[in-house]
Amino acid sequence: MLLVAGILLLIIGTTLFLMIAFAEGMSDRQLSTGEFWSTQFPALIVLALAVACFVARHYLHGHAITW
Repeated sequence: MLLVAGILLLIIGTTLFLMIAFAEGMSDRQLSTGEFWSTQFPALIVLALAVACFVARHYLHGHAITW
């Protein structure tokens, strides 16, 4: 269950990243050269891991996850 949640969070994070990148007017060339990947994308991964750790901690303490 947590693995599925983690995968979903990464998919959502990647989708949000791409939406933000193109909304900011970044071109395909800027994305492919790594200007944006090297700064914002790791932050999204850290955020996804933090949420996954919070959910895992909450679940392991016996609390029901009712979102």
